[in-house]
Amino acid sequence: MNVIIFKDKHDETQLQQDILKKVKAIFKENKYPVTEIEVGKTDVLPCAGCLYCFLKSNGECIRKDLIWEINKTIKNYDVIIYLGRSVFGQFTSTMKNITEKAIL
Repeated sequence: MNVIIFKDKHDETQLQQDILKKVKAIFKENKYPVTEIEVGKTDVLPCAGCLYCFLKSNGECIRKDLIWEINKTIKNYDVIIYLGRSVFGQFTSTMKNITEKAIL
């Protein structure tokens, strides 16, 4: 089982660090490889809403950013964890951009 963890590098709390440490320990104990990716606001551009990814390019976004690279290998992961705080009951804008553009 391969695991990828996305975390917001501009919005980290002590609680998130504690959770990350415990989650990684559990996966390590079970010998599951974990890839941790810190994502910032400028690493993932917001979705343009152009539908290019769905209509013309079989899932590839016209905007070349970090998620464009990650989408090439995301199918190799069995578990995807988004680690970030909740702002008014929602993801942060960085996490929202990741979830919108990750082709699963």
